[in-house]
Amino acid sequence: MRSVWKFPLAMTDVQSVDMPTGAEILTVQMQGEQCCLWALCEPDNAKRSRVILIHGTGHKVGDIARYIGSVQMMGGALVFHVFEGQS
Repeated sequence: MRSVWKFPLAMTDVQSVDMPTGAEILTVQMQGEQCCLWALCEPDNAKRSRVILIHGTGHKVGDIARYIGSVQMMGGALVFHVFEGQS
């Protein structure tokens, strides 16, 4: 049975996140001071690494597969945009 999993993200340009194969990325939001990604997962599936990219507004964006969402930090003074990278 599928369930929603949370994956805390580091505030870095590129990172790999291991999640079950076939996981459907739902959203990215701040939870308190932590940037988190939520995905609908089949817990029994083998894990697969997914590339997550985080770019500030105005920063150059490389090869992306899809936009996930945007998050604000420091009361909206900083805005970051989260994408899934090409794998």
